[in-house]
Amino acid sequence: MNLRPDPEFESLLSDNTSGKTRVESRFEMWKEMLDEVMVGSEQGPRLFPRAVKDQLWSEGHTCAWCQQEIQDFDDAHVDHKVPYSKGGKTEKDNGQLMHRYCNQVKSATEQVASQGLAAAQPADEADLAV
Repeated sequence: MNLRPDPEFESLLSDNTSGKTRVESRFEMWKEMLDEVMVGSEQGPRLFPRAVKDQLWSEGHTCAWCQQEIQDFDDAHVDHKVPYSKGGKTEKDNGQLMHRYCNQVKSATEQVASQGLAAAQPADEADLAV
């Protein structure tokens, strides 16, 4: 998935936004972006179905990133072990539960690492002691 802003889409959002053709173009581009996330590509869908989250939750509530217990089902995200951006499939065997926050940190860390910068690591228990 391309995370860089599309200049054409940005233009459709900022310049002469009420013209019928521009509105239709904007909605068509938005639909294509949503289809890529919701439906997927040859690789399959990007988002895990609820049933996979339910199965993983029933197997345990430990966050794969920080190793702490996830207290609330709604705070759990299903993360791709092999990132979707690197060809990972959206299948139960490639899924793992993480805290919502930990999943966001992991995603940001992967983006930073791909740019060759220093990356964040999961907290050590000693770092969490107050």
